Amino acid sequence: RYSEAKKLFEEIIETTPDFYDATIKLAIIYKIDENYEKAIELLTYVFSKTKQFSQFYKLLGDCFRFLGNMEKAIENYKIMLEYYPDDYESYLQLAQIYLHHYKDTKNALRNIRAGYKINKKRVERLMKINHISAVPKKKKYNSYRGEVGTKAPNVIKRHFDFFEY
Repeated sequence: RYSEAKKLFEEIIETTPDFYDATIKLAIIYKIDENYEKAIELLTYVFSKTKQFSQFYKLLGDCFRFLGNMEKAIENYKIMLEYYPDDYESYLQLAQIYLHHYKDTKNALRNIRAGYKINKKRVERLMKINHISAVPKKKKYNSYRGEVGTKAPNVIKRHFDFFEY
């Protein structure tokens, strides 16, 4: 059925190239078919022509995430959240990227909390239930504290000569 829809949308785009809804729906079909490069190509074409389809930054972020380009995925999810700050799914996608690819629990928890506005303990409990974890890098122990205190002045003018026997 997707092949029929793909052919129909391609015909619509050939006859009316300014009909951007059909182009975006075709990009969604390419994403479903896992042809992410073609979906990105169509979405960037639409974004170059008009900025009114801002909710599809999430779709562009998904395509980049599946291709492994996490920097561009994060960038597109953040643009999406500028337009729609209540889009919880984008927050969760950002959290998933931060956890699984960067092992950054701090940013992941921040995005989960921003998306759901819930308590830290509940987030940690949900992460434990869903087996989502990232171990933070252990800090190396360092006992050096710099110069602590002050040196006593040489009041009695002690002077030691060291010589070898």
